[in-house]
Amino acid sequence: MANKIRQYRATLPDQLKTALASLLSSQRPLVRGFDSSSSSHPGPSGKPAPG
Repeated sequence: MANKIRQYRATLPDQLKTALASLLSSQRPLVRGFDSSSSSHPGPSGKPAPG
């Protein structure tokens, strides 16, 4: 039983780090102040959108 507890304590930080990294990578970042109707924002190619 003591060995199982020791192993659990040794592996817990890595498991938590992996779980947190997975959770954060699955979240989409929020883009604030973005107005898709404005032509001042660059298009997918990096050039200004027409219009």
